[in-house]
Amino acid sequence: MKRFLKSFVSLALAASISFGSALVYTGVGAVSVYAEDTLDISISTGSMEGSNTAVDGDGHIELKFYAPSLQNLNAAKNAGYTKFVINYEIYNYTASGTAGAQSFLSCGKMWELGNWTTIDEGSKTGSVYMDISSFDDSTNNAYYGIQFCNMTGTVSYKITSAKLVKDGSSSGGNSGGGSQTSDTIEDVNGDVELNYAKLLQESLYFYDANMCGTDVDENSLFSWRNDCHTDDVKATYNGRTIDLSGGYHDAGDHVKFGLPAAFSASMLGVSYMEYKNIYDDYGITAHYKRIMDRFVDYFERCTVMDSNGKVETFCYQVGEGNADHESGCSPEKQTGSRPVYFTSASDPCTDIVCETAAALAIYSINFNDEKALEYAKALFEYAQTNPNGLSKGREERNIKFYHSGSYDDDRAFAAAMLYRATSDNNYKTIYDNINNSGGLNCGWPASWDDIKALAVMYPPNGGMANSKVSEYVNERALYSKKPDGYVVVDGWGSARYNASLQFLGLLSDKRTGSDNFGEWAEGQMSYLLGNNSGKHCFVIGYNQFSVKNPHHRAVYDLNDFAKGQDKAKHILLGALVGGPGDMASNYTDSVTDFNQNEVALDYNACLVCAAAALCDYKLNKGTDEEKALQSTVDVTKISNIELRTFESALKGDVNNDGTVDTKDALAILNHASGLELLEDTSNADMNNDGKIDLIDAVLLSK
Repeated sequence: MKRFLKSFVSLALAASISFGSALVYTGVGAVSVYAEDTLDISISTGSMEGSNTAVDGDGHIELKFYAPSLQNLNAAKNAGYTKFVINYEIYNYTASGTAGAQSFLSCGKMWELGNWTTIDEGSKTGSVYMDISSFDDSTNNAYYGIQFCNMTGTVSYKITSAKLVKDGSSSGGNSGGGSQTSDTIEDVNGDVELNYAKLLQESLYFYDANMCGTDVDENSLFSWRNDCHTDDVKATYNGRTIDLSGGYHDAGDHVKFGLPAAFSASMLGVSYMEYKNIYDDYGITAHYKRIMDRFVDYFERCTVMDSNGKVETFCYQVGEGNADHESGCSPEKQTGSRPVYFTSASDPCTDIVCETAAALAIYSINFNDEKALEYAKALFEYAQTNPNGLSKGREERNIKFYHSGSYDDDRAFAAAMLYRATSDNNYKTIYDNINNSGGLNCGWPASWDDIKALAVMYPPNGGMANSKVSEYVNERALYSKKPDGYVVVDGWGSARYNASLQFLGLLSDKRTGSDNFGEWAEGQMSYLLGNNSGKHCFVIGYNQFSVKNPHHRAVYDLNDFAKGQDKAKHILLGALVGGPGDMASNYTDSVTDFNQNEVALDYNACLVCAAAALCDYKLNKGTDEEKALQSTVDVTKISNIELRTFESALKGDVNNDGTVDTKDALAILNHASGLELLEDTSNADMNNDGKIDLIDAVLLSK
């Protein structure tokens, strides 16, 4: 199954919420703080309790509040109030789509939306909040509101409180400062080892499992994966044959969706860009680069150029979601041609094209790849000079797959990365225009349909807007945690959003020299690795607590997935499953639960990012014992992993340590000089001229 719509945030608030030195347990669904930190706001439009009929075309009920003593926004801010919180109860409603509640701020002509809370079937309580500190208005009355959205008929509700809230010690870190967000996870499983180098190493293997194409058996490190979907080489566009083989399956299914693939490649790229030392020092770079090479090669195959070298179209999807799900077999057994979808004036997919350009630009930065950079620039130009429009997802039986909500965040992020790669001020201008128009307000973890959090971290002017990110992560840490401390932004694939938040907090700390989120992120990761009441590790193969039955057809090797065995045939090493919808105590390790046990490219991209950032954090802030614990493992000695052995795993890796580095260049140089001869020269002939000489050492160094 797939995540059809962004299921938004599930903020069933149950936590100890701290403001300043105050600490109050709130119970499920509502936020409470001490009176001196808050100001009650009064109803202006609507009523505090009622049974109303949903109005307007979107099925909304709208309530507005105001502060009689602080009528405009700046007056409230000058009094120290930085956010508002509205708690509600809802008793009766009929959903028309994804029902939810959303905060908003209205001042004159200014209208800004805040956080969204999904209202699941049977929900009784909830909260919405909004940070008002970044907005400015000293003239108009300020209205703080809540909308109940996507509902029909009669909606019965009650507002239990509405308050302005002052910023206390828990406000998070601003650039270079701030206070630490505390670890909220209790130690309930002392047998969980926090080895982030191992976690990073193993998390990359998921991409070996999801390889697609005519060369899988030559590249995947898993012996149980082989060539598949070989007819993708014969795709056509306007009568031309286009080779669309390669790349990666999206999740447990086998469609190649453009948006999550581009997002995943971008996230993985940023991880290496920021934590290259971790990849290099632990010998992980070679495996990482092989994975990224495959992403880049596929993106370039999807880019169709005209005779002038301009982008004519871009393939943004291979396969169809529903048809693929109904197949039920492993990828090797799924034969025949598949539908392919290309961009056009009526279906421009600006978000996918821009996010792909961003991924290629980051790759060019990381590996000095001119071809990738040229493709990145060409795709961005294509997005700029053609009609703009969202990726609406392929609509099959009214189900949308990866229906994006915006494209300016992808455009801004691509512009930032292209500026970083080229120093071309045209990219800076595009980024600034989007940012200045309010298009980069951070309100969601870095994810396939919202990359704002990363876009605001890399402004072309060299400054850093990390305070936006740190404030957002801190708010999530406070408002989105469950009673056991686990932070759930959304109940569908909660672990991926949790890992994304960890990464954002740690990256913000790194770029500002702060230490606000290290302990908190480590606590959250310990939860994902098994330090929870259910003793479930949500990363497959990491430890004895790992779940074993991912929703992933390839690991079952069946003709009919829906009617097959319950237990996986192979170990999907390093894969992050969706995780608990609320708490680990309610989790069930079942292949049929695609909400909690699905795996996906974007899930693992978030895990890889968090693992690299935590490893860096631990090496800088940890004790000597914690630093010593960070180490990779010999995966060939992990029971039942079923790895494939290649004759020549990596060109240039003459010492066979899994990475190509200066040690290999020195070894070739010593061999060519006669100082110390290599026993095995099969990987040392860099130019394939049959000789091992100084030229090979120079080529490897480059």
